[in-house]
Amino acid sequence: MPWWQRSARSPWIRLPAGLGCILLPVLFMQLLVQLARLPPAVAQPIALLACMFAALFGYRAFVLWIEQRRVTELAPARLGREALQGCALGAGLMVLTVGLLALLGSFHLDGFGSPRDALLPLIASVAAGVIEELALRGVVFRLVEEALGTWWSLAISALLFGALHLGNPHATLASAAAIALEAGVLLAAAYLLQRRLWLPMGIHAAWNFFQGGVFGIPVSGGASPGLLRSHLSGPAWLSGGGFGAEATVVALLVCLAAGLVMLRRAWSRGQFIAARARRAPGAVAAGTSAATTLAAFTALAGLVALAAPGAARAANSVAETGFVVRLESTIQAPPARVYQAFTAEVGRWWDPEHTYSNDAANLSIDAHLGGCFCERLPAGGGVEHLRIIYLAPPSLLRFSGALGPLQGSGLAGALTLQFKPAGEGTQLLLQYSVGGYFEGGFGKLAPAVEGMLAGQLERLKRYIETGKPGG
Repeated sequence: MPWWQRSARSPWIRLPAGLGCILLPVLFMQLLVQLARLPPAVAQPIALLACMFAALFGYRAFVLWIEQRRVTELAPARLGREALQGCALGAGLMVLTVGLLALLGSFHLDGFGSPRDALLPLIASVAAGVIEELALRGVVFRLVEEALGTWWSLAISALLFGALHLGNPHATLASAAAIALEAGVLLAAAYLLQRRLWLPMGIHAAWNFFQGGVFGIPVSGGASPGLLRSHLSGPAWLSGGGFGAEATVVALLVCLAAGLVMLRRAWSRGQFIAARARRAPGAVAAGTSAATTLAAFTALAGLVALAAPGAARAANSVAETGFVVRLESTIQAPPARVYQAFTAEVGRWWDPEHTYSNDAANLSIDAHLGGCFCERLPAGGGVEHLRIIYLAPPSLLRFSGALGPLQGSGLAGALTLQFKPAGEGTQLLLQYSVGGYFEGGFGKLAPAVEGMLAGQLERLKRYIETGKPGG
């Protein structure tokens, strides 16, 4: 593996790389628009849209080329629904905030603007929502969380988000603290709920637009024309001073309450993770013979199985033409969290001893019908371990294919996983059915496969419950 790929495994190295992949294309687009010497009325919206799409391109390039994984946090299939939900929530929170400010005598309506006045704030709000969420939640929050865990990442990203607003007009330490608590917590919680960016992007964009483009209130200190002409009055804690509604106690309480509700939901779904676990080095190299691999497979699986008390195993069903392994494990997390960890985070908990590349980070599961459980190999190579033939998230997942040395022997297999609610946790049921001809019979192979799978279930259980798959 090239040195730069090895380095990219560290979240602390990927963090500045990710920010650079977003900010450099944005700066380049700004320069191009300036060089075009367009009229200001045209240049401003074009620059905003160009920068937004440049940031999206840069983030996708970072994930695909540097992190070398699918961009699940920007899954196109979820764009419409989750972005609209975010917009509805962001708009609702701002309407509630302004309504309370009006009841308290702080918000005053002075007149009306025109729809044209709201066009530029709309574009600016969407662009800011996309670019800032890519950088703050997509890169900073996600990678700090990978290194230090959810709680530390929540604190660090929120403080950073507040500090970045200190450079805005009329900013104070109080306004920065308000932004950190209300927006930093709310938007991170929105990301945590589904571990996708569409929801926080929608909240961010709608909050800004309704604040400036609808109510005509300064957005983070910047004056904004809107459909309404208004002003805020009263002490700074109620009016926000020149910074706007975001610096008021009302906005702080409304958004912090919403953020805490979402954090609680994310917690109940098992979305919080502990600090990043260190990966053990691999031992079985790619390219070994089937016999050698099977011997190592059997020995290692036997040792792992002895240390896997959390996976309750049923007896093997072995015949001349195949075998069936049945396992179960109770995991203290909801089915949705267990399903997500099994599919989207397989590279974090799978035992690297049972990979061809000796590195579980090269594994990925494309969680849709026909999706591949695949592994990257050097020089552009790869292995298809299994393929999805049936999925019903988050309750059932079925693969077809033969694992490890079974693949080279021409065997057929079906791996089925059921994720059943069990109180506040999940009962994970696994069945692996294998059929065909195997030289020497299945008597020794079946226990080895059973031990390997039992070890993987135990690692998954520990990863979800403690954040560390190893013992």
